[in-house]
Amino acid sequence: RKAKTDLRRTVDDLNREFADRERDMRERLVRDVTAVVRAYGQKNGYVLIMEVRAGGVMLGSDQADLTKEITAAYDASPGSEKK
Repeated sequence: RKAKTDLRRTVDDLNREFADRERDMRERLVRDVTAVVRAYGQKNGYVLIMEVRAGGVMLGSDQADLTKEITAAYDASPGSEKK
């Protein structure tokens, strides 16, 4: 019984640690991508760049999609580590 309780605690601890690390990685990624998007926008004269999934955009032309350009800029940025 004690072994089962210990195992359950270990699993719970590991799950919390995993969730914490995942949250930290996600926050870092969002921070890094935001910096890249801002730099890209300023360099290329954009006044607005929207994230389609979270921004409420219902329709946008393929020509306005900057995903490939932003991904390339992120990959080229220092510290991106080619995730």
